[in-house]
Amino acid sequence: MFRCLICCKEFKTKRGLEKHNTIVKKYNKPRSDLDLLPHTTTNKYKQILIYWIQKHLSKYYKKSGKQTFSLACTESQFFTIFAGYIHYYSSRTRIYRCIFQGSDGYQTISKLLNNNSWGQKNYEHQQQTFVLLGYNNEQEENPLLRALQKKNKKTPKV
Repeated sequence: MFRCLICCKEFKTKRGLEKHNTIVKKYNKPRSDLDLLPHTTTNKYKQILIYWIQKHLSKYYKKSGKQTFSLACTESQFFTIFAGYIHYYSSRTRIYRCIFQGSDGYQTISKLLNNNSWGQKNYEHQQQTFVLLGYNNEQEENPLLRALQKKNKKTPKV
């Protein structure tokens, strides 16, 4: 079996994986009808994106867990920021999909957004919330899951 390192999709042959990678490369080439945006416009939108991510980071435990949010943007804005990391595109619905996983994914997004603290928010009394990207790689352990398992072992339920 051959596996795509980004989406973890498995292929029976090496040729199947190569075909998949060729298609993904095509998604990352700009179409002729997309507008080229000025650098300042792109940077402003990155700041807005960071603001919205941090706004959705709540300090309350009940609001923790897997969350998604959406933010309207033009296709040109999305492509300008995430070009090179687009792993899926539907020409019918014009939906793009990027996959970022684990600590490498966090660092990649930090570079794309030009901000190392894009996924964390600090509150008073030294409280902090942060983004933890999903882990599909079985070799890389989820640190939050590990911490919860340790906590559950220490506190017996009555």
